[in-house]
Amino acid sequence: MSTKAPYCIVTLLKIAYYFEDNVYKYFNLPICFVGVISNLLNVLVFTRKTMISPPNLIFAHVALADFLVLLVRIPSIWPVYTRSADHDFNTTTVTETYAGAIFRNYNGIFISTFSFISIFLTVQLTAWRYVAVVYPLKERHWCNKKITRNVVIAGYITCCVLYAIPRHLSFDIFTVDKNQTITYQVSIRKHRTMYSMIMLTHALVFRLFPAIVVAGLTSRIIVTLLARTARHEQLTQSGSVQSDTRNVKVRQQMNRPTAMLLAVVALFFIAEFPKGILSLLSVIYEFGKPRTRCYKSLVKIFITITNINTSVTFIVYYALSEQFRIAFKSLFNCNIVSHQESNPDAAGSTEKITAGTKIDQV
Repeated sequence: MSTKAPYCIVTLLKIAYYFEDNVYKYFNLPICFVGVISNLLNVLVFTRKTMISPPNLIFAHVALADFLVLLVRIPSIWPVYTRSADHDFNTTTVTETYAGAIFRNYNGIFISTFSFISIFLTVQLTAWRYVAVVYPLKERHWCNKKITRNVVIAGYITCCVLYAIPRHLSFDIFTVDKNQTITYQVSIRKHRTMYSMIMLTHALVFRLFPAIVVAGLTSRIIVTLLARTARHEQLTQSGSVQSDTRNVKVRQQMNRPTAMLLAVVALFFIAEFPKGILSLLSVIYEFGKPRTRCYKSLVKIFITITNINTSVTFIVYYALSEQFRIAFKSLFNCNIVSHQESNPDAAGSTEKITAGTKIDQV
């Protein structure tokens, strides 16, 4: 079997095709349904008055972007339940009705654009946490609500300008007359170079670069926190600082947002970095050509990982943040007594800690 792409070795393709036929078709639809509900709950929780803060604004928009991606992906996954397997290595187009071609084209543009918006916001969230940990005294000035809101809006605009609009211009719908039956297909035959440049931007700007930046910032956050913990232990042992229950609780409250962010970043890196490498290889070896069935089958594995990633965020938030749990419970019980009012320490109230280490994230 010849795949015309060095990265598409036969063994890897067999795995990809087995996954597509036996896992992707039956696993992703329920995952998307779960993810839609999970991210809807995230949006509802992060937009409550008690949760309003710059980082939580980013969390809310990440959840909104993931919600829209999973919601729109459901109708695109459903047809594969009735589509027969066709493992042609060189299949690049699909013939269908005109309405189907229109839907498939814009469905892909919408999903990719909001996926990139979610990636952009994850990078922003990591940068905001980096400032909070490494430059805590400057957090109020650099990461206030106005700046956060403007950066979020810039993320939406940037992703639309750099990807959605060029992608729309690079595809055309052509009529196919086959066996006296008129069908349609989405093709890039008139804009091959533009399409390849878009895919190169896709791989470098929206996949690999964000993954590298997030990994670098997260590494610096971890190093800073470890150094800070070691310094505090030295001061405690020397008697310069008293180690009491209050200090321990303060440090735990400071580290909870970082633990939650690390979980999100780990899921993000696992999902996006391999997909970026695959996209870059497809551009290098197939420049100016439509993406082959080889790429489309392999990428389904990473799509599944991404779907799982965006579906489990609610569990991550609920497990690592007591303030999130309190806000979530209050959604279903309007008369709930605020645990934050009766016990400010447990809810992560950062107003009473220190001005220099204030953290108003979850």
